[in-house]
Amino acid sequence: ITGIADPGIRDETADPVIVCAQFAVGYSFGPEFPLRLELDYTYRFRHDVDTRAFNPEQLYNVDLESHTGSLSAYFDIPVIEFETASPLTFSLGGGVGFAQHAIDGTFIFPTAGILDTSSSRDETTFIWHVGAGVNFPIYHRLTGDVTYRFSHLGDIETGRFANGAVLKADDFISHDIFFGLRFAL
Repeated sequence: ITGIADPGIRDETADPVIVCAQFAVGYSFGPEFPLRLELDYTYRFRHDVDTRAFNPEQLYNVDLESHTGSLSAYFDIPVIEFETASPLTFSLGGGVGFAQHAIDGTFIFPTAGILDTSSSRDETTFIWHVGAGVNFPIYHRLTGDVTYRFSHLGDIETGRFANGAVLKADDFISHDIFFGLRFAL
């Protein structure tokens, strides 16, 4: 929290489960050169952070949703070969892109009866991510994957509240686990 004297934050909770959906299109260079390029769009919502400060009691709530787009490259390393299906592969890669964050903040000062909702704020930031996963054959051209991805989604901040406070996250990160399906044309 910036813009005010130290509010004495005693309690901060963030929703540990963030819901997201991702859509990607890509190109695989084939088994001779196991590189896969993807252009993806991810929508994240339910980034909720609640902060309670004392001296005197103040409540700050932030709701955030993000639209991200990135270009990614993955190396698919075969682990187990099958005669009739695609191989089980391990993927390692990363990407860069941009995010559009929609940030809504609420400030509640119970003892003074103040309720202030900051104006919605949109912010565009540079993002990057790295990840690793396992790809497994399901049917002829259909592949499933489970991927862990660490994403750095930039810096974000709310608008200024009535008391002058601004909530900031200098390193907004996300640890994601994606369950996906890929279809090869």
